[in-house]
Amino acid sequence: MTRFDFIKVLIVSTLLKGNGYAYIERDERGNAKGLHFLPSEIVTIIRPKTLSEAVSYSIAGLGKVESCNMIHIKNFSYDGIEGVSTLRHARNSLGLAVDSEAHAAGFFKGGANLAGILKSTTNLNSQQKD
Repeated sequence: MTRFDFIKVLIVSTLLKGNGYAYIERDERGNAKGLHFLPSEIVTIIRPKTLSEAVSYSIAGLGKVESCNMIHIKNFSYDGIEGVSTLRHARNSLGLAVDSEAHAAGFFKGGANLAGILKSTTNLNSQQKD
């Protein structure tokens, strides 16, 4: 795979699936000697249990991989650990907009009046009654 194709596939995965993954292959001295694109379907994020732990990854056929050996590009993220696709983010945003419109329509259809009952433990004076 050429450098251009590698970057393109990584970015397309990020946009369509929310996460782009690449495994960093290292030699015995720890120097990077290769990058391998990983489809998001074979990668599972292992969330840290404490603040001092780092995120790690479980890769089908490879096992557990530390974050120092992974490139993880996140699209939109609600938790900073896992990305969501552009389409899912747009669906969430549009769903919120539709719900807001429906609520506003019902509020104004009802005369834009707030309903409720106020109770007081003391008697109201003449200024408070007006």
